Amino acid sequence: MIKTFLHMATLCIILMLLTTQQVLCWNNSLQHKINANNTDMNALEMAISHNKQGIVYMETGYPLHAIDEFKLGIMLNPNSTMSGTLYNNLGRAYEIIKQYDHAINCYEHAIKINPNFSPYYKNLVNAYISKKQLNKAQTNYEKIVKINPEDAQAFFILALIYMKQNNNNKAIEALNKFLNLQPNIELANAARKYLNRLEK
Repeated sequence: MIKTFLHMATLCIILMLLTTQQVLCWNNSLQHKINANNTDMNALEMAISHNKQGIVYMETGYPLHAIDEFKLGIMLNPNSTMSGTLYNNLGRAYEIIKQYDHAINCYEHAIKINPNFSPYYKNLVNAYISKKQLNKAQTNYEKIVKINPEDAQAFFILALIYMKQNNNNKAIEALNKFLNLQPNIELANAARKYLNRLEK
């Protein structure tokens, strides 16, 4: 009972400290204290709980509260695939309040954590659209693949950008380059579905 009360008191204090709306506004000592007081299983369960509460806040029109919930979930479980989901949802919450740079940053974090989940890529491209910077993103990713033609993820993102621009020929070319580089990963299934749709 006392342990539960202390956990709740600690989380309340952390929530009050998270007053800025930056993507990574917590400090390492605070994160260390949270991790020291939780087993991995408890941390995961609590991260899932914060994610669920964040979704409720988003759906009921409280994106700032949702942002705090997602950040707490990430702090509790920073190195799992669950944090990919949390970063993605954090990005969605930032988009609601039109903080597109933070949203883009979150989607990029989600992709790093789980590079095989295609919705993260779609959300990233949609954030560029919302920011009215799709052409700039295209130029940036074209530079990336020119410098590093082995960057499969950049080709996948480029393909999605080209599709949004209705440039099907370039999208097909980018998807084929992605598949040549990474034919056997899970994301390749999404790439093949896009190719089938474009080549009809």
